[in-house]
Amino acid sequence: MVLVGHRHAHHDLLGLHVDLRVLEPHGRRDAQQRNRRRVMPTALANDRSHRASPHKGPSARILIGCGIFGPALFVTVLLVEGAMRPGYDPTYHVGSALSLGQRGGIQITNFILTGALLMGYAVGVHQRLQSRAAALLIGIVGLALVVSGCFTMDPMRGYPPGTPTGTPTRFTWHHQVHDFAGPVIFLAIPASCVVVARRLRGAWRLYSFATVATGLALLVAFVTAWNRDAANAGLLQRAMIVVDFSWLAAVAVHLLWRDRGARTD
Repeated sequence: MVLVGHRHAHHDLLGLHVDLRVLEPHGRRDAQQRNRRRVMPTALANDRSHRASPHKGPSARILIGCGIFGPALFVTVLLVEGAMRPGYDPTYHVGSALSLGQRGGIQITNFILTGALLMGYAVGVHQRLQSRAAALLIGIVGLALVVSGCFTMDPMRGYPPGTPTGTPTRFTWHHQVHDFAGPVIFLAIPASCVVVARRLRGAWRLYSFATVATGLALLVAFVTAWNRDAANAGLLQRAMIVVDFSWLAAVAVHLLWRDRGARTD
């Protein structure tokens, strides 16, 4: 009798346990289900927005890559064309003079394509560094390069071959537009160095400020040589271009490398 009673008690307890789960208040179960419905779509939405974030997607990396390809393209064409162009002295003539003559279309294309790439790079910089000022300044550099390609300088100082030596006393309107774009480029790059340096640390910050000092010093030296019609004006301009454009490309490499390290972590 005791054993039988014990079995019945066990079944009763088991039945009571089952009934308690089945008869759980509907209000509590409904609230839990509603919470699940709220949490799951939110989690999925957050996951989708993270994966589709422009700051870490492939399109952003392509835009940053424009900051490597653009400066490399410009400097390469400038140096190669300057060395190969008949009648052109790369230590004396400025880079813009390569837009003149029969092969002038090569440098014109170089100006415009590099400018477009840097404007794309500016978008990538904004996405990576969240700095409108840096993006604006780099975008201005790109736009000024496009303007330099669309509006060529006047023939002068013996180039193209057959052009009188010396500087003309009067300039065409398109030369004046081109002449305005040059200082914009070589002042906007040091300004962007200062802005970007605030977002970088350690050696990269020092490198940015060193680029400012070196770039501005070369700008002053080049303008002085140009006004004096010095024989090394072209050389000084090329040194300035290499310094400034190398910084643009180096920062792009740094941003891509930093993003790669973040994805690895």
